[in-house]
Amino acid sequence: MDYNKLDASFLYYKDKILSMRVSMMEGGIIYIAKPILVLAILNCIDRNLIVENKIFYNKELKETYKCFYQIHKKYIQDVTPIWKPFFHLKNDNFYHLVSDKSFDIKTPSNKFIIENIKYAKFDDELWILLQNSGYREKLKEIIFNFYIK
Repeated sequence: MDYNKLDASFLYYKDKILSMRVSMMEGGIIYIAKPILVLAILNCIDRNLIVENKIFYNKELKETYKCFYQIHKKYIQDVTPIWKPFFHLKNDNFYHLVSDKSFDIKTPSNKFIIENIKYAKFDDELWILLQNSGYREKLKEIIFNFYIK
């Protein structure tokens, strides 16, 4: 394993993750849906619920997301529905939606995700990086400290 290449990949994807487009509420509070989704995906990888670069919109991911959101939300009454970050994370250029259909939609719904998206995936290079538990832990810590703490 070439750790120099992994270290370079880590720095690249750390910057990408720290550059996720998130919305702000009044008072400068960040909507944490995208960071929470990434943490949920990393947790599912830890638990071997995701074992290949196919992130399915399934019960396990939804429950993990909701649990993480409830633990980490600040000053927000409602959990952002998972379909929103599951769809919109594609705009951050390290996460991609896989579908048999072409679509040009800006405001999806839960039904749209279920009917049109086969799964999501990370960049192949990021997926390789995430197979190393040490890098996963570092990314979790960075996400938590930057977006949630």
